[in-house]
Amino acid sequence: MRSTPSSPTRERTGVRAATVADASQILAVQARTWDAAYRGLLPDRALPRADDPQRLAFWRSVLMTGRTAARVATTRDGAVVGFSTGGPARDRALGTDQEIHTLYVLPEHQGAGLGRKLFRRTVAVLQ
Repeated sequence: MRSTPSSPTRERTGVRAATVADASQILAVQARTWDAAYRGLLPDRALPRADDPQRLAFWRSVLMTGRTAARVATTRDGAVVGFSTGGPARDRALGTDQEIHTLYVLPEHQGAGLGRKLFRRTVAVLQ
């Protein structure tokens, strides 16, 4: 179920810089979002799992280096419901030095403007 822009979800969320302490929640958002979008389209083994120690180590590493602009959307109680990352462009043919690498919002929080907010905040850091 998608939230509408007038739903309470919009008022209950904020965007802040991600920290290493957010790694497990970021992984959980990634896993749930992939599951909602790709279950039945991709083999189950291709879907990220929230309990995957290698993927958790990857996210911790990304957040520790400081080379990636990472933002999280959180509820008032601190639960991460979306995230975005950006950094150096991976393909110079794009004609830019920076790019958004990831942008995920839990299905039940989509449609409330969080993706747009995460995108804008990440771009602001990259500029």
